[in-house]
Amino acid sequence: MKVLLFIFCLVFTASALAKSLIIKNVNVISTIDGQISPNMYVLIENDTIKQISNQSIINQTNEQVIDGTNKYLIPGLIDSHVHLAKVPGMNGGHKRKNPKLTEAYWAQQPRS
Repeated sequence: MKVLLFIFCLVFTASALAKSLIIKNVNVISTIDGQISPNMYVLIENDTIKQISNQSIINQTNEQVIDGTNKYLIPGLIDSHVHLAKVPGMNGGHKRKNPKLTEAYWAQQPRS
């Protein structure tokens, strides 16, 4: 958890200072299947991930580069504090009235 927080702090701070940011040699964890892709390059421009590649990304002007060697990055991770036992904001009556919404939540939840 300390490594993820460290990378988040670096990205947040660096993105405020540079127009674009490259994180090189970072281990990227997929939010889709949990697979780890080692030694990846991530380009962030205007606070948006623009490219993830296993090839080096060429530096442009106003770029900041962070060496992510032995660190992990989970693109798209929004909140690591979740309650997994129930559908947030829905009680039993809500679930009975909205079965398709409840079903969609449980289908998406493992990927969130």
